[in-house]
Amino acid sequence: MKIALFSDTYIPDINGVATSTNILRNKLVNLGHDVLVVTSELPSDTTYDESLDDQVLRVPGLEIQALYGYRACNIFSFKGMKEIKRFNPEVIHVQTEFGIGIFGRIAAEYLDIPVVYTYHTMWTDYSHYINPINSETVDTVVKKVITKISKFYGNSCQGLIVPSNKTKDALIHYGLKQKNIYTIPTGLELERFSVNNKNKEL
Repeated sequence: MKIALFSDTYIPDINGVATSTNILRNKLVNLGHDVLVVTSELPSDTTYDESLDDQVLRVPGLEIQALYGYRACNIFSFKGMKEIKRFNPEVIHVQTEFGIGIFGRIAAEYLDIPVVYTYHTMWTDYSHYINPINSETVDTVVKKVITKISKFYGNSCQGLIVPSNKTKDALIHYGLKQKNIYTIPTGLELERFSVNNKNKEL
């Protein structure tokens, strides 16, 4: 199957979504699928070797220092859309709610293919990032907006993946009506933690 994974963050970024997306991509490829990762461009000061990326499409993004260098991407890229059409995916798997995630939904609509969405982050736990004055009223409003966005995205895809039953229960509590919801814990590369890889000097 030809699968396009859309994520605002990807290696060499160090965070849960980037790691989870990379593990998913690697396992899908190991199973014989053809996978294109659509993600944000690398920061200008990176030393990461892009030639290590196989089947990765990077689109422009604006770096937000307050969010640990997170890059907010445009919701559409003409150049990116051209590459996605050339890849001709059968399904789009969105890993994020924002720029790249919206782009993924636009691409799916344009190509008339299904969208699978993984809800990685309990955004209500991060409302303080957009509440610098620490106002209880602002926090309540932000959490209500997050709840509505989460519900909308969860209901407007053909399949929803959550990493835990806790996340599933929270979304249902928000008012989610999605019938195709699957609890699939985020995979781990256990060999990385093998005692055989232990560096005794360190």
